[in-house]
Amino acid sequence: MNKATKTKPAEPLWVAEYEQALAELEAGKDAWANTPIAERLTILQEMKDCLMTVAEGWALTAARHKWSSPLKVVHQLG
Repeated sequence: MNKATKTKPAEPLWVAEYEQALAELEAGKDAWANTPIAERLTILQEMKDCLMTVAEGWALTAARHKWSSPLKVVHQLG
């Protein structure tokens, strides 16, 4: 009698990229902890500024996927 060999399902392609990003974060945690607070604040402010340039588009895209019209959402929020 032949027994079927169980194979592990293939991992999604993003898993390796995710694990690499986690490894990079782990490797950099001490450097970040040793970064002066003023410099950390500057870096985080720059990140926030960059995110804010795309945040509205992300919100409207999410609204389009959830509701039929993002204008309804803007009207409800505003």
